[in-house]
Amino acid sequence: MRTLVDHLDFASQIAVDGNDVVFVERRKQRIGRVPKVAGPATWIVSTGNTLEAMAVEHGDVVWCSLGTHSLLLHETDSGALSFDDGVDIVLRDGVAYWGTWMTHDGVYRAHVEGGPAQKMCPSSTRIAAITTDEKYVYWAERGAMSPDGLLLAGSGRVLRAPR
Repeated sequence: MRTLVDHLDFASQIAVDGNDVVFVERRKQRIGRVPKVAGPATWIVSTGNTLEAMAVEHGDVVWCSLGTHSLLLHETDSGALSFDDGVDIVLRDGVAYWGTWMTHDGVYRAHVEGGPAQKMCPSSTRIAAITTDEKYVYWAERGAMSPDGLLLAGSGRVLRAPR
C-alpha cells in the first residue's frame, strides 16, 4: 500500500486519467491531481461550491456543483456547461452527460470544448446516477415523491437512450 495524498479534508470523488489520479477534496471545494507513482499533488480548480460529482478524460475535467462545469487540459479557468444542478456526471469522447437533481428536469449533454447544453431526455424525478458506453447513456431515477416527501416504493427506474 502506498499513500499518494494525505491530510485531506473529506476526500470524496476519485478517477484515473492516464498517469494521474484525480480527486475531490470536498470540504475545501477543490479538485486535485497526483501522479499514480506518487509525487506532489497539484490543485486543478477551486470551485467555491460543494462538488457532487467529477469525471475526467484525456486531461479534461468536468464536475457538478451548483451547475455543471468543465476545465480543459490546457486551460486555467473553468467554464460553465450548464447552470442546471447535477449529482452525477460522466465524460466520454469529449462529451459530458449529467442528470438534473433539484430541478427534476432531465438528462443533458454538452461538448466540453464548447456549445450549448442539449436536453436529451426529460425526467420528472431526480437522477441519482449516470453512465455510458459506446452507444447509450444509462441513468437511474430515484423515484417519485409522495405527498409527505418520502420516496414512493417501487417508483425508481433505470433507463437508457442513444448517445
